[in-house]
Amino acid sequence: MTESKQDFRFITEIPKNTYGENFDDLFVYPDYDAGRVCLQLTIPAGCTEIAWEVLDQGRVIAKGATTAPPAGELFKAGEKIPSFKPWNINTPYLYTCKITLTTNGKQETCAIRFGMRKYAVSKDSFFLNNENLYLRGVIRGREAHDHPDLQNLGMYEYYAKYMRQMKKYGFNFIRFHSFVPPMECFEAADELGILIHVELRKYYGRYQKERSRMDKQGALLNRDEWTEMVKRLRNSTSLMVYCMGNEIDHPGRNPICQEFYDLTHRLDHTRFFLDTCSRGEFDRNSVDLDVQHMSYFFPWGHAYNMFDNPQNWIISGSAAGIPMIVKDQEDDPNWKIARQVPSRRPVCAHEICHYVALHDLDGLGAKFDKYCPADKPWWIDELKKLVAMKGFTEQYPLMREASNRFRFLAWKLNLEAARRSKILCGFHFLQFCDTNRYENGNGIVDCFDDQKGVDEKQFLQFNGDTVILADLPRRVFFENETTIIPVTVSHFSAELSGEVTFRFALCNRAGQEVFSGALPNIDLNSRGRHDISNVTLKMPAVGAPEAYRLILHLVDADGNVVVSNEWDLWTFPNNPAALPAGELDLRLDEVHPTARYPQLEHVPGAKLRLANRFDQDLIDHLAQGGDAWVMYRVPVTRDRKTRAPKEKYYLPATWDRFKAIIWDRGHNS
Repeated sequence: MTESKQDFRFITEIPKNTYGENFDDLFVYPDYDAGRVCLQLTIPAGCTEIAWEVLDQGRVIAKGATTAPPAGELFKAGEKIPSFKPWNINTPYLYTCKITLTTNGKQETCAIRFGMRKYAVSKDSFFLNNENLYLRGVIRGREAHDHPDLQNLGMYEYYAKYMRQMKKYGFNFIRFHSFVPPMECFEAADELGILIHVELRKYYGRYQKERSRMDKQGALLNRDEWTEMVKRLRNSTSLMVYCMGNEIDHPGRNPICQEFYDLTHRLDHTRFFLDTCSRGEFDRNSVDLDVQHMSYFFPWGHAYNMFDNPQNWIISGSAAGIPMIVKDQEDDPNWKIARQVPSRRPVCAHEICHYVALHDLDGLGAKFDKYCPADKPWWIDELKKLVAMKGFTEQYPLMREASNRFRFLAWKLNLEAARRSKILCGFHFLQFCDTNRYENGNGIVDCFDDQKGVDEKQFLQFNGDTVILADLPRRVFFENETTIIPVTVSHFSAELSGEVTFRFALCNRAGQEVFSGALPNIDLNSRGRHDISNVTLKMPAVGAPEAYRLILHLVDADGNVVVSNEWDLWTFPNNPAALPAGELDLRLDEVHPTARYPQLEHVPGAKLRLANRFDQDLIDHLAQGGDAWVMYRVPVTRDRKTRAPKEKYYLPATWDRFKAIIWDRGHNS
């Protein structure tokens, strides 16, 4: 195990050849289906004999030797491993292959650790060792998504600590954004069972439009550097994806991407190639998987099913040049035809769940003071001053607790939407750890990779190997209203199979069951996404608003709950006639209260005004003793060809979906 105390840099340094000059292109890889380990090596000058051994925990279990072929030839060999133990995420078992060359009368040896594993894809699934796999990825690598080794752990432990934490919360994959990590990272991933995605193209740190123009310049990447990277990394069992870089425009129309696809598979036929994350055409041929920007919106309301919306392929267009949208006119068309995009390969969602919460400023400051006071971010003390200046010092702990709760609900909503999706085979979660850039507090762990109060058991309810999902586009109902709840299982557990019983319960706020039921013979022998039932509920009659909890279980033959999840629902009385009649001056756009409450009479100039915006007339109305109930609602300003006029009077707002994401602009959708 290599330990390094070097300062971490967010700049890729392609690993050097540590095998020895004569082992420069040594490649050891498993042939999983044949139960063999294979090796290949270009024979160096002066080599007369090549020998190899396969070791299991130091014990030789297979070996061979032969006279070396002529120098410069590519030598290939393989050995059967009887009753081998697979390498996978939960049991990352490693063997060692030791190769000895006799060159000019001297022996030199190189040892490579390897795991028996197989990566494969179909048009709609990933497979690890021929078993369906759902990629639950996190993002790090760039300084915006990563942090230095603040505790001076050394490179191996720096990465291993992060990996141990992410596995606690159900993640199995790391996308290194615009970065190739050092070999210590791969050593840790090999030992801990984490899948790795690397990107060689550096991130220029420019505005997006400037970086997009760079896609059309030069060759995108240096071929020699790419070749060297593949040679250095391909003996790492955990490596899964070679990616050129982030958000490259029109890769399917760029012949360089096809060239790198072919080059990569010549060098390593056991891994996947991806040209770019987020922007590829649906019909390009130079990739083994796809990563698509499935929308930054909060998955609620009109965006509830955003992970089943192929809009990004429509935007990215066709590599073959076929039209994606046809309409009679550009502005305000009378008709439009949008192409249905078929699935050609497994798809992951790009950069999801970047929701922030308030920092524990005292705790974070104390950790920097303890471990690395010289690296303490300036904004910690400045935020403390800001909290005090606003008079929030006493309230801040409660505010932080509320922000953490809302962020947790956002994570749950987002990841459940991804797991329900019929398109997705995985996602890239942004992000797992806090970082200094953007004063970013959207991680599950802090910038020391320590837990900060997120309950892992609750998180695994929606990010475990197998999760049960209720399709609930609404959570608020009237009493006696009937709703149908489709139930889906996203099942990728290696340990869970056979038949189970589905059970549901609707509990009131005291925890008492109001309704419950069960359905036996749910088959879990096949991994994947399975629609298992529809639950039809007639919501209880109530005299006042009531909170409920919908609980779903999968129960094994012994009565043990093996999978569980739950959701908060609310029921309200349905008695519109109870609202007293009255006169109101209604100044609302798109909201029509008289449809439900006909006893409300619209009278211009009435004392009580219902409005959705602030204007001078409303201010004058209040100045003259009138009353107002303002349901603040102004036109959305993003994604419009013609922007709405700017409001003269308005409430300060963050113009973005939820918002509590770290950098983007947008609207209050």
